[in-house]
Amino acid sequence: MAEIAAWNIKDALSDDARNENSQKTRAQMVVESLTINHPPYDAVVLSEAYHAEDRAKAVPWLKELSRSGNYTVFAVDEERFDDRPDAHGVALLVKKELLVRDPTFIPLAGRYALRATLRDSISQQPYHLFGYHGNDKNEELREADARRLGDYLPLEGGQLVEPTVLAGDLNAMEGSSATAVALKGLRPFARLLPAEAPDPNNPPRTFVQKVKRVGSLTQRSTEMAIGRTMALYQSYGFKNADKNMIPTISERGLSLKLDHILTSRHFVYKDHFVHLPNAAEQRGIYTPASDHRAISALLRVESDEVSANDISPSE
Repeated sequence: MAEIAAWNIKDALSDDARNENSQKTRAQMVVESLTINHPPYDAVVLSEAYHAEDRAKAVPWLKELSRSGNYTVFAVDEERFDDRPDAHGVALLVKKELLVRDPTFIPLAGRYALRATLRDSISQQPYHLFGYHGNDKNEELREADARRLGDYLPLEGGQLVEPTVLAGDLNAMEGSSATAVALKGLRPFARLLPAEAPDPNNPPRTFVQKVKRVGSLTQRSTEMAIGRTMALYQSYGFKNADKNMIPTISERGLSLKLDHILTSRHFVYKDHFVHLPNAAEQRGIYTPASDHRAISALLRVESDEVSANDISPSE
């Protein structure tokens, strides 16, 4: 089996503020969720694991994840050339005993992706795992990253030929979903709204700031609904592990499916979970640590077609 999780933790590993109810930091909540409340997953992709400017605060927590979860931990600051003024880190955790090739990072058009090769814990058949966090503002940048990722995927004739998983907060919706269709109809209106990029250190206080925050949310949501990025992943042969397409984030009454675990045809789906808020007992994910719901999938690798050679970008 392969049990994989993905979670946007909103810079929790670099947040040292304590929750007024539990007196725990969000970093403590994340570490306990992934190592104590639930047996360690085979692999976890953490989008927005930490704020890049506060990476030093995250290092002890990354080490604790490695120690208590017996994980190999690999993290990199995710923004490279895209249009975000702030930078975050994305982390990939893999059980040490399942690693076939150590995690590394690959440069995409605007961000980095992380990749590793590991084994199904039961059959020992190998598969590739890519972790990625998509730009949340611009569909063109997300699509450019998806095209660049294709240079590193095991493709023949444009199709995946080896067991491969892509997981993370892709910040993209399937364009045919009812939510996406509705949001795309709002694009002409959304472009006219005043907007201001969210600043986690300075939440909106005045009426004008709040209007601009809503404008930013509307514009970014309608961009995510375009669907070209998800269509490109599907063209490679990826399928969504969540057949029900349950939303993974809700804000101001808007519920969106942005976090995904995508697999090639070489997997059989055993189960998929979207971990609901305030359900700490459900599979061990303590979601109050973030406004994103964690997701996980239990999969079985059906094929052992992974090459003995490393995946390199195609010429």
